[in-house]
Amino acid sequence: MEVGCWRSRNPTGSILQMEVGCWRSHNPMSSILPTEVGCWRSRNPTGSILQMEVGCWRSHNPMSSILPTEVGCWRSRNPTGSILQMEVGCWRSHNPMSSILPTEVGCWRSRNPMSSILPTEVGCWRSRNPTGSILQMEVGCWRSHNPMSSILPTQVGCWRSRNPMGSILQMEVGCWRSHNPMSSILPTEVGCWRSRNPTGSILQMEVGCWRSHNPMSSILPTEVGCWRSRNPTGSILQMEVGCWRSRNPTGSILQWRLAAGKS
Repeated sequence: MEVGCWRSRNPTGSILQMEVGCWRSHNPMSSILPTEVGCWRSRNPTGSILQMEVGCWRSHNPMSSILPTEVGCWRSRNPTGSILQMEVGCWRSHNPMSSILPTEVGCWRSRNPMSSILPTEVGCWRSRNPTGSILQMEVGCWRSHNPMSSILPTQVGCWRSRNPMGSILQMEVGCWRSHNPMSSILPTEVGCWRSRNPTGSILQMEVGCWRSHNPMSSILPTEVGCWRSRNPTGSILQMEVGCWRSRNPTGSILQWRLAAGKS
């Protein structure tokens, strides 16, 4: 692997290979064409896989529901489709019957008055259905309109669960906590995840590191920003200083090394 490049250990696999920001497939029968810098192309002219040019996605399939795009904009070729179109950070639907309204700057609105999504405000999500569990966000905070919801109104960048018995977490200052003392998620520390269940496979992160409380877990205690697999024959990756490695020499999972690596 070269800088920012992914390669598959399986030469006949469909897993992609990226070189200098480009993805290529080792499988000559793959529907993914060798790419150019930051560009995706489909080897199958009738496929729906997209092609990107200078931040724009285009489809090789003339019947595709994705229109050639403009810089950072998505449009649907199918006027009756629900696929969105984005203009200057805004998403719009070509389908007048779609439940997604044309958006305003970073805001989503629902065209369906019965939809559980309320017209939004800048960066804010609200639920139109008072009994729904869909969240509402205000100034980076998510709230649920449903008083029975397991999601509590949040505080700045914080998630809380309204259901004291729920396993949904509560986050404070970037930390997630569980209201359920039996939950497998431990109250966290800044940017840290811990599992309350010592026999669970849920990870624990300390200063950007993930650790598992379960000694039988396939995830090894990690080092700063590093993932390791506790199972030497497993396909779970191992990352060291931003690098991913597979412990399984016969696995098809990729191996990545920061700035440099080997396939």
